[in-house]
Amino acid sequence: MGKLIEVKEEVVRDKYSLLNIKRFQFGNLLIERPLRALDAKNIRYEHVKTFFSNHPIIFEKSIFVNLGMFRKIVETNDNRKIRDHFDFPYYAKEFPRYISITFTFNPFRVFESREVAENNLESYLMYYQEYSASSLLVPNIKVYRMAEETKRVKEVVVTIDEFIDLVDTMYNILGYCNDKPIFVPFSLRFSMADIDKLADHYIKREYYNIWIDFEGSAITEDKIARVRKFIRKFDERGLFNRLVIIVTNIRREIISNVKKDHTPASDVLATLIGANIVGVNREPMRPIEGKVVIEHDKLLEHKARIFDYNTYYYFKVTKANYLDQETKSKILMSKETNIAINTKLVDDEFNRQAEVLINKDDTKEYISSKKMLQEYKQGSLLKALQYSYHVEKQLTEWF
Repeated sequence: MGKLIEVKEEVVRDKYSLLNIKRFQFGNLLIERPLRALDAKNIRYEHVKTFFSNHPIIFEKSIFVNLGMFRKIVETNDNRKIRDHFDFPYYAKEFPRYISITFTFNPFRVFESREVAENNLESYLMYYQEYSASSLLVPNIKVYRMAEETKRVKEVVVTIDEFIDLVDTMYNILGYCNDKPIFVPFSLRFSMADIDKLADHYIKREYYNIWIDFEGSAITEDKIARVRKFIRKFDERGLFNRLVIIVTNIRREIISNVKKDHTPASDVLATLIGANIVGVNREPMRPIEGKVVIEHDKLLEHKARIFDYNTYYYFKVTKANYLDQETKSKILMSKETNIAINTKLVDDEFNRQAEVLINKDDTKEYISSKKMLQEYKQGSLLKALQYSYHVEKQLTEWF
C-alpha cells in the first residue's frame, strides 16, 4: 500500500488563517515552506535555468481526461501515445514530479458492469503509476457537466457515495506494489453535507494526503468556506498537523476583465487556505457559444499580466513601468515565459508569507496590507481568509 507523508514535528501555524509551514520529504526534495509547482506543459528548459536556478523545484502535469481519451490509452499498445499522454519533458525528470488527473466521466456509469469499470481503471492507473514519479494522486471526478443537448443545464456525473466508492477503488489499485505517497481528491463542487461525509470517510480510512481540485475556478468566499469546513473536521480530531495538502488547477485571477489594467489575483491565496504545495493554473472550461471576440493585440495584452506582490493584483505587462521594453515584448509574445515569470513571482511571495509567519507569529497585518484584499468586495474576501484560531478554539472548548 502507498504510505503517508511523514510531517516533521515542528509545524508552524498562523493564528489568523490556514497558512501553515510543514517540513516533509517529497521525492528527493525536503520541503520547508509552502511551494509553487512548475507547470510541465508550459515551463521550458530555458525557463528552469533562467528563473529557477538554485530553487526548490517540483513539476506538475495536469490532465483533464474525457471518456474517449481514457479509452484510447486503455486500448492502445502504442508506447508513443502512452508517453505523450503521461510523460514529462526530459529536463523535468531530475526533479520531483507528479501528475494530477480529473476525469470528466464516471467509470461506474459508462461501462457495462463494475467489473469492466475496475479492469479499465486498473489498466489506466498502472500506466499512471509509472509516470507520476514522486507521489500518486487518485483522480478527481467532475461532479457536474453541461448536458449535451443544451450545453447549459447541469447533469450530475457522480454522487458523493459513488465518489467515495471510486476513490477507495482507485486508491487500492494505486497501492498495489507501491510505496509512493497517495493523495486523495477533494472536489469543491460538493455540498456542505457531502463534504462532511467525505471528510469523515477520509478520517476513518486515515487518508491524510489531500489534493484539492479547483477545476479552473478561483479562490472565492464560497470555496474558502468549503475548504475550511473540510479541514476543520480533521482539526477537531487533532489531525491538522498530519495533513499534507496540494491545491491545483486554480484560476490565475478571480475576475479576468480585458478592460481593466489590474485584476485580482487568485492563485497567491492558496497558501492562506492551507496549501502546502500549490500546483498549476487553469482557466475555466466554457462553452464556445456566445464567446466574445477580442482583437488579437488586445487579447495578448490582456493575457500577458504580471503578478505584483505589493498589491496582490495582476497588472497588464504594458503598464509595468519597472520592466524594460525587451522583457515586455518577451512576455507579450510568449505565453510560456509569462507563466514561468509569474510562477516565480508567486512562489517568491509564498516565501515572504512564510518568513512573516516565522518572524512575527502571524500574518494578519501583512496580509491585511494588500490593496486587492482591501478593495475586493469591500474586504469581504479578506474577512473570509482571516479568522482567529484561538477564538474558534476557545468557543469550541466552552461548549
